[in-house]
Amino acid sequence: MLLNFTIENWMSFQFPVRFSMIATVGRRFSERLVPLKKYNCRVLPVSTLYGGNASGKSNFVEAFSFVKKIITDSLFVDEDIPVHPFKLSEATLNKPCSFSFDLLIGSNIYGYNFSANSKSILCEELTIFKSKNKCEIIYKRTRQAYIDNFDKYYNKETIKKLIFVKNATKCNELFLSSTVLLNINVFKQIYDWFDKQLIIIPIMINIHHFIIYFH
Repeated sequence: MLLNFTIENWMSFQFPVRFSMIATVGRRFSERLVPLKKYNCRVLPVSTLYGGNASGKSNFVEAFSFVKKIITDSLFVDEDIPVHPFKLSEATLNKPCSFSFDLLIGSNIYGYNFSANSKSILCEELTIFKSKNKCEIIYKRTRQAYIDNFDKYYNKETIKKLIFVKNATKCNELFLSSTVLLNINVFKQIYDWFDKQLIIIPIMINIHHFIIYFH
């Protein structure tokens, strides 16, 4: 289940924009909300995005499409990553595009985010939430450093495999994708959310209208 999605420096979105399925504290329609008692919050069962022409709705959908593609459509090999940074400011043209998700998978909330330019993944991070406002890094990969807490979650044999894949992952590839492609399934539930549960359906009567289905 999608809880939060944030994009920055993507197409018409220069600054961070957040889409959230977390309900406010209001009591109206509270019987229709999904409670997450472990995290002391409630989730909307459905949401709709409205806006006038050229307000960014299609670009928002394109962000979902891009993320789904880069995670699930194998490798770019020597091709450029098809990012689209905000072009109306010189300050952002050479900055990475950034994407961040909070996902409820099973009984846990995971945070997954990455930033990329046309040549490489500059940062990739997977976290697990211990409470509503506290999370722990599972791994974080940047061009300068790499950290993980694999020893808290996986056995020694799995850790050896993960380290091997980490070292073999190219600069324009996501570590998350590489592990699944090499049949290491510790992150497969997260991969599967993007692959199987994030569905983008264009409405054929108007190519600018879309339904994004996720659960």
